[in-house]
Amino acid sequence: MADRTESGLLHLVGRARDGKLLLAEGDALDEGVRRLVAERDQARRSAGGQTGAIRALHRRLNAAEEAIAEAEKRAQAGEGIRSLVADLHHPMRFGGLIVCELCSTWDGSRFHGLITAHPCRTVNVLNQSQAAA
Repeated sequence: MADRTESGLLHLVGRARDGKLLLAEGDALDEGVRRLVAERDQARRSAGGQTGAIRALHRRLNAAEEAIAEAEKRAQAGEGIRSLVADLHHPMRFGGLIVCELCSTWDGSRFHGLITAHPCRTVNVLNQSQAAA
């Protein structure tokens, strides 16, 4: 139908150039041009709405990517802290026992507190939280 409208309008424009345009044909040409302009404007508004929706989706996507990056950063930091704490609570052989060097307050020559078996409570909590993750 758009092709018929276009060809009809071009025919009327040709007649207008030749000076043979009747009043009714001038009205038809005016109406056709106005209809095409309205269709164009509607298409532009629709495209503008789609552009706005696409921009909003891009903003949401960027926010989601930033949140994922932050979560990954925090997870890596958490793993670093977990690793550090686990290293501090490392096992040590004392006679026939395996003890936590930190919890047993070993200073390199003697214990300054209760001897705590390894894995200690801290290591057990780390292991449980890692298993839950």
